[in-house]
Amino acid sequence: MIGQHSKASGLNPGYLRRPESWGCLMKRRAIWMGTTSWLALGGDHRALGDATAAFKLLHQLAQRPTWTHEFDDPDAPAI
Repeated sequence: MIGQHSKASGLNPGYLRRPESWGCLMKRRAIWMGTTSWLALGGDHRALGDATAAFKLLHQLAQRPTWTHEFDDPDAPAI
């Protein structure tokens, strides 16, 4: 389904075949939060609810955690 949708949208889904392209959002959130505890995704265990919760979590993970300080060093490596 993802491959068909990507092709219909003119995208190249070839990178999705590589296992290193995939990961666990719950594990990534735990790392982002600095904890080893996994928190529930927050979806309702239905396709649309889980996809919506995952989408919201991806947007959250793209932001700097609120408990960190801004760092203005342009030569600092990206995290």
